[in-house]
Amino acid sequence: MTTEMTTRVHAFGDDALGDLDTVGVAAAIASGAISAREATEAAVRRAERVNPVLNAIQHSDFDRGLAASERSAEGVFAGVPTFLKDNTDFAGLPSDQGSLAVKSRPAAANSPFTDQFLYELEAAQPFDKIQG
Repeated sequence: MTTEMTTRVHAFGDDALGDLDTVGVAAAIASGAISAREATEAAVRRAERVNPVLNAIQHSDFDRGLAASERSAEGVFAGVPTFLKDNTDFAGLPSDQGSLAVKSRPAAANSPFTDQFLYELEAAQPFDKIQG
């Protein structure tokens, strides 16, 4: 059985993210062309615009992402907003293990993967968990 998508949707717009990829956003933040807050606000608006069609965001945490965008950080991807799939535990957010068949439960702590992910990105703004 195939499902045909009848609604086309895209997130590109005239905002702080423009048509940049992750490396471009990181470079724009590092150079001061945009702030981490501006990038995160644009990412939130884009996510809110496309999610009603895509239904990809299971548990949003935009407030935490926006708050994190105000903190200074160092690292190649510092300040770049990102998503974290809900099959890994992120402290305080429900974890569905990527499946609607699993009952949501708030994670008591980060999984080792989440800690590694956050360490590697050093202050990226993970503000959502993506549905499986």
